Amino acid sequence: MKKTILYIAMAALCLFFTAHAQSPNIIVRSLNIGDTISQAVWHMQLQAVNHPQGKRQITINNYRGKLLILDFWATWCSSCLKHFPLADSLQNEFKDLIQILLVNAQNTRDTKEKILTTLQRFNKPGKPTFSLPCAINDTLLEKLFPHFSLPHYVWIDQNGIVRSITSADELTRDHIIRFLNGGKAPVYQKSDFDARRPLYTIKELPTDHLQQFSMLLKGKIDGISGGGMRLINDTTRGIILHNRSLLSMYRSVLSAKVGGLSENRILVEVKDPSKLSYGSSNEKKSDWERANFYSYELIVPLSRMNHLYDDVLADLNRYTPYKAGFEKRKILCWILERIGNADLIHTKGGQYNDALGDKDSSRLNNAPLLNLCIYLNKISSNAVILDHTGYTQNIDLKFKEAITDMNTMKRYLKAYGLKLYSTYQKVEMLIVKDKEVAGNTNSNYYQTHL
Repeated sequence: MKKTILYIAMAALCLFFTAHAQSPNIIVRSLNIGDTISQAVWHMQLQAVNHPQGKRQITINNYRGKLLILDFWATWCSSCLKHFPLADSLQNEFKDLIQILLVNAQNTRDTKEKILTTLQRFNKPGKPTFSLPCAINDTLLEKLFPHFSLPHYVWIDQNGIVRSITSADELTRDHIIRFLNGGKAPVYQKSDFDARRPLYTIKELPTDHLQQFSMLLKGKIDGISGGGMRLINDTTRGIILHNRSLLSMYRSVLSAKVGGLSENRILVEVKDPSKLSYGSSNEKKSDWERANFYSYELIVPLSRMNHLYDDVLADLNRYTPYKAGFEKRKILCWILERIGNADLIHTKGGQYNDALGDKDSSRLNNAPLLNLCIYLNKISSNAVILDHTGYTQNIDLKFKEAITDMNTMKRYLKAYGLKLYSTYQKVEMLIVKDKEVAGNTNSNYYQTHL
């Protein structure tokens, strides 16, 4: 099914382009899985940097007869850069059997200098030089393999046939060995979507007139980003939550409904929490994500935007095995208050700096008080942090050591006119339960903040 969707998506993009920068007289057609690279394309010139032999011009014909993996990337794509060390190690291991060619397209707007600076960051003292060649200012390969999201990998076999188009997760040692031994392409193909359109909808859908749309898919979808707010005609009309755990989706609702620091104000009361969060699972992370990630989109009329997250929660309750709602529960809280009238925390100005976790010089400089609360949240063992100071100005704090427990923090903050203390208090929590036991307080059920 995924492969069929990919064929349709790529076929829809099957337009004819002229590769102006690299060969102005040759028409370039976008390619699908199963297509063969043409003779003309093999010999088109590409600008290159970081070539092991210092070449400034290359052709993909230099790599004919190998498994050629095109790695489309940009300097601003953190997910792309994250996989560079692995790609380089695979190239060093398989040597002349494969070639991983980095491709930075002209439309990334990256300059040659910025590309070189980024690649040089991967050269580490005492380790082999990062030597993956990179095609830059590319218009040819990008038009052969059009895409909306990065990273984007194209697998071309020894005979010049496009065998696979994948996300970064499929670039593994095992997949390369399997490909070289039997020519089997990676299983999960990348479904590359235009993020400007609702998921899986066609170009002809009259989006401007779309009043309501919702979709919930289970299982990781390669080729789509994490999401954000959905815009229609530059107006916010909905939300996109892609490739996320259900717990992450519940936290999005919690953050919008409760406001402030709400990280720990979720309580999970289910038999098996491992389906909600990878942190409660013993599976391999990639396998867990493949089975338990969800992708959700919602578009509502403008008049419903004030109730957007109510609608999100209603859909999750309707279409997942869980039911979540807000309840007041008595729970451990850490309260932050001011002592006396002296203002001992007001910033003296200067550059913003949040380094409370720094071992040598733990400090906040010209930062909101919320930053302190966020740090307290990290060291509080899942307690709820409540800021009762009412303080709205930026603050300065400086400690002689990194503080990793609340009791020590309590002593340090006292010198700044801040009181930190723990108590059990009733606060509004988002409670997640199994549907079949909603309302059941049986102590055999697992209860955790996750």
